Amino acid sequence: MGGFSLKSYSQSPNKETTIDYLNRSLGLEANVDVKQNKIIIKIKNENGEIIREDKAQIPDLQSEVYYEQETGMLCIPCMKDAEFCVTRVLTIQKIKKTYGRITLPAGSQEKFASLKKGIEHLIKMQSEVGYKEEILFDE
Repeated sequence: MGGFSLKSYSQSPNKETTIDYLNRSLGLEANVDVKQNKIIIKIKNENGEIIREDKAQIPDLQSEVYYEQETGMLCIPCMKDAEFCVTRVLTIQKIKKTYGRITLPAGSQEKFASLKKGIEHLIKMQSEVGYKEEILFDE
């Protein structure tokens, strides 16, 4: 009995599990996907229409994200050597620009804390060679 640990089945979440967790946490506001080491974040309006799409190569993003109090946004900055690594498309206005960060609606600091854990884990899995960390998502 002493050798059994609850941690034995709480393995480090893989990419798919992490993306599913992020999308459940974001609800109808946004969607996260990863294709060919590129993160794609789609922001939706109250009708579920995509109003903005941010794309960036994951290795170009910093693995430490931060909370912007005044807007309630989770911010994922670009690395210093990839200053404008994010391509943002405003789908309704059909405007395409480059930015220095990706932003996601977080609302409260509690929601930010859970999104931060998932986003940072996803970035590290995709960009750090040999990254192996066990994390547990708060559900």
